[in-house]
Amino acid sequence: MGRLLTAYTGFGFGVPTVIVFIVAAILQLVPQMKNVVIPGYNKSCVVSGGKPYLLYVSMINTALYIINLVFAGLTLKSLWAASKMASKLTTSRKESSRNK
Repeated sequence: MGRLLTAYTGFGFGVPTVIVFIVAAILQLVPQMKNVVIPGYNKSCVVSGGKPYLLYVSMINTALYIINLVFAGLTLKSLWAASKMASKLTTSRKESSRNK
């Protein structure tokens, strides 16, 4: 179950992250055209562009994402420990039933 859980977690965090990076790259690399709708968050945002935008918007989102990853890691660690304990209980139960 450990490998399957790791695969699901990697998929759950990895695919959205890859999609965000692809969209960010496309928004930076594609020249502005009249028929393409590109959200102007940096132009119409309450926070002005440049360093204030980077500090107040990007850094806060990055910090929240890192905190989310830390708590996900702690959850996975406790699930892994519970899985190991459950396998020990199953093994000891089988051994005790054989001795009877």
